[in-house]
Amino acid sequence: LSGIPCEKISFSALSSQCEGFSGAEIELVCEKAKQSVIRAIIGGASNDTKITENDVISAIKSVRM
Repeated sequence: LSGIPCEKISFSALSSQCEGFSGAEIELVCEKAKQSVIRAIIGGASNDTKITENDVISAIKSVRM
């Protein structure tokens, strides 16, 4: 998520939830987290909406399924 506006996210804590993920799956997690912010902005959130830890957790769960 380098270069993408994020709230304070504990990536070290989240990394344990991605154990066993391939590089492609981790990339997919990042893309899904970004998409959730885009959907929020389209839905009326301000343009300075940032990726949150909850966005990343939701993306991890989605990829894990």
